[in-house]
Amino acid sequence: MTLSNTWHSNKQVVLKRLGLSEIAPTWNQRLSKLPVPFLTKIKWYLDIHDKNTCVVGEAHGFDSHYANDCNKCDKFSLDLESQFMKNQFRELEDTKVQFVHHWNEQHRDVTYSFIGKRRMLRWYDSFLRVDDYIQTTK
Repeated sequence: MTLSNTWHSNKQVVLKRLGLSEIAPTWNQRLSKLPVPFLTKIKWYLDIHDKNTCVVGEAHGFDSHYANDCNKCDKFSLDLESQFMKNQFRELEDTKVQFVHHWNEQHRDVTYSFIGKRRMLRWYDSFLRVDDYIQTTK
């Protein structure tokens, strides 16, 4: 066995630990600004309530399939929404840390698949219709 073969066989890829800024950049920015004025909170509520555009939905590429695929992600989605609406910022921060840990353990490859393709939510991506149905545009 040559030295180069030994090097290749022992080579390990070391991936850095992702933070919320890489996992869900829109929500990382938003959550860092809390508390926010009431009208801003209402606009953000429309996004955090929608499984596609909530913190976990953004992490999964603005797709709600995680609700059926990963029970922990679904629970994080519900917990983050509840804590956001109740202004439970300490609990929200704890849940955010737990979600980032879970993401790095279970779904890190999803983030790497979005490199160069990730977009952020715009302020007008969600709106509330008269019948209280939350509509999200893509």
